[in-house]
Amino acid sequence: MKKSRRSGLEGRNSELAIQFLFKVWLLFLLMSSIIIWNSCGIGGRDKKSCVRYLVKNFSLDILGILETKLENINDCTINSIWGRHSRDWYAVPSLGLSGGILCIWNPIFFCVSNCSMAMNSRILHIEGVLSRFNLECMVSFVYAPNDGLLKKEVWNYLASFKNSVSKPWCLTGDFNETLSPSDRKGSSRISSSMITVII
Repeated sequence: MKKSRRSGLEGRNSELAIQFLFKVWLLFLLMSSIIIWNSCGIGGRDKKSCVRYLVKNFSLDILGILETKLENINDCTINSIWGRHSRDWYAVPSLGLSGGILCIWNPIFFCVSNCSMAMNSRILHIEGVLSRFNLECMVSFVYAPNDGLLKKEVWNYLASFKNSVSKPWCLTGDFNETLSPSDRKGSSRISSSMITVII
C-alpha cells in the first residue's frame, strides 16, 4: 500500500518536532547546572560568600564569573569563592580594574578537554563533556566592550565562529546590548551579526 504524500510530511514534521523537543530538553538540563554572574568585582567577602551559598545549595557543574576585576587568581582565591568542593578552573585576568573572566567547574560532572581565549581575552571557550548527560558541548563566556566598534567586532567574530561549532553550544555572558533601543538611552540597535549568532 502506497503512503500518501501528506502522511509522509506529517511523519517528517513529527520527527522534527521530537528532535526539537529533545534539543530543548538537553538545553534545559545544561542550563540548570550552570550559573553565570557579572560580579562587577569578585574581591569582596560578601560576593564570595554569595557564590559559596550557590555552590553549596545548588548542584552546580559550571560557574562563570564575569568582570572579576582580578589580575591575579590562584587556588587560594578559588577556595574562597567555590569552597573546598572538588573543582578545576580557568581564569582570564583583568586589565587593571577592567574585565576578567573566571570559570570554575566540578570535574566529576564536567570533564574539560580544552580552554581557549579569543578577541583579546573578551571571550573564553570551554569544551568538555557533561558526564551526567554524556553530552559533549562547548560553553563560551563573553564579556563584551561598551565601545560600539569593538562590540561589533565581537559580534562578527561570534557570527563567524558559530559556523565552526558542531556540538551543542551554550553562548552566555554580558554582551552590553539591549534588545530594544527603548530599554536604555543611547543604546545600539540589533545588528545583522547579532541576528546571525542568535539564529
